[in-house]
Amino acid sequence: MGWRVGSILIATTVSCFAVALFTASQAIAYPTPVDFDGKILRWNVNPTSPPITFVVEGDDADIVEEFTPLVTESAELWSGVDTSYFRFAPAANGVVPQVRFKLQKSISGGEHSAGYSIMQKSENGHPAVCEIYVAVDEGTAYVPFAKTALHEFGHCVGLGHSLVPEAIMSYSLAKNSFALDIDDEAAVTRLYPVDSDAPKLPPGCAVGSATQGNRSSTFLLTILMLPLMIVFVLCVTKRDAPRNYGRASLEHRDDPGTSSRVA
Repeated sequence: MGWRVGSILIATTVSCFAVALFTASQAIAYPTPVDFDGKILRWNVNPTSPPITFVVEGDDADIVEEFTPLVTESAELWSGVDTSYFRFAPAANGVVPQVRFKLQKSISGGEHSAGYSIMQKSENGHPAVCEIYVAVDEGTAYVPFAKTALHEFGHCVGLGHSLVPEAIMSYSLAKNSFALDIDDEAAVTRLYPVDSDAPKLPPGCAVGSATQGNRSSTFLLTILMLPLMIVFVLCVTKRDAPRNYGRASLEHRDDPGTSSRVA
């Protein structure tokens, strides 16, 4: 019975830690930053809605003309994710844009190609207007500007920061390129899925609620405690099981002169 209990304990422990490791690997695959409050932030659109419109504005008309193609290309990258129905489009003349991309020679607290975005919510909690501010002048390099533009458009999509260095929504633009990483595509797909699924918090770009975190901790603790519970049940079962020594064993125990030997 002892070796059976030990074998069951070892097998159960290995299985539990394998499940725990798998659960942890999922968390590592989609890191969770801390700049969102666990609530979904998305435009009130569906697959048949018109695109979210944007316009490029600035202090210097020449700079606006020079950098508008890069801004437009940044918007097109977010619109080109096949698994998401979210779309940007330049605002037509006379149409009030939902996103205003403002090119300024300086912004408060920013350096060249630095930027930030401000999302204004409507009464129902969905975005109503998003304003992007990017510092740019005649000496601004195209690649840093383009990555900044793509990053800020991501905030206007409804995404927070990612801890994946290669993602355009990373806190730092040092290790990414002017492109969407798989983490970025997964995030926008979760908010605007083409497969008719309900919108979900984007992986790697939003923080889960406290309730979700408590459930995960409880689940993991239960897995780790499972081996101890199994051992306890086995010990109780073994203690309460009826003992059957057999006739020969009883006769041997009743005869004090009998000695045991090994053949």
